[in-house]
Amino acid sequence: MNNENQSTLGLEHSFFRKIMPDLVGGVSFAKEIFHAADRRFALKSMALRRVRARTSACGNDGYLAKGSQSAAAAIHQSTMRNFTAMNHESREAVGRILNLLLADEYMLYKITRDYHWNVTGPDFFSLRLQFQLQHEAATGWVDSLSEYIRLLRLDARISWDDLTESARCSADSGFGLSSERMLSELLHAHEDIMAQLRSGIEICRYRLSDDSTAFFLNTLVEQHENAAWMLRAQLETAA
Repeated sequence: MNNENQSTLGLEHSFFRKIMPDLVGGVSFAKEIFHAADRRFALKSMALRRVRARTSACGNDGYLAKGSQSAAAAIHQSTMRNFTAMNHESREAVGRILNLLLADEYMLYKITRDYHWNVTGPDFFSLRLQFQLQHEAATGWVDSLSEYIRLLRLDARISWDDLTESARCSADSGFGLSSERMLSELLHAHEDIMAQLRSGIEICRYRLSDDSTAFFLNTLVEQHENAAWMLRAQLETAA
């Protein structure tokens, strides 16, 4: 990177560090923005730990040295071996759990996008940006769940109406809703989904002996916990 680009980035960095804390009413949302890359790195590191755990369990530590494609193949093979070893009823039970969670995550995406469009008030700029980041994250969770369902060769719900009707979380429409109420509604939605995820983890791990799916769902819990923490901190500051 040349000196001119470094200087420009430095000015932009200083500018946002100065204005962002004021825009969020005292909540350190600016810190979250600047640490977004660190969180993405942490998620990648978590995925790498999963690769190591899976390849070690298969006795194939050499997969990591051979490249990410071989490692991904090892995870795929290990997950499929575990899943296909289950009886038909257990596989169907896992499919029901995952499809209901897919509906919940899709509903969360719709709620967050609605609030992104309709937020008003003195915290408009910061909340609009925050809701954008969170509905983009929710898009990723929907994709991850649908792809995992297809990885297991199960049928993912493909009708948007089915997803909406099956969702177990809900929230008030964003039109005319106060920003504080939006934060509260979103927090409750995240907490509802975390409860469903933890229930799914318990069933997969202890009733169905499906540790791979339990691990996958736990990674989603961790991401929801981070989003809920931000919402909770803002509500505490507003109070």
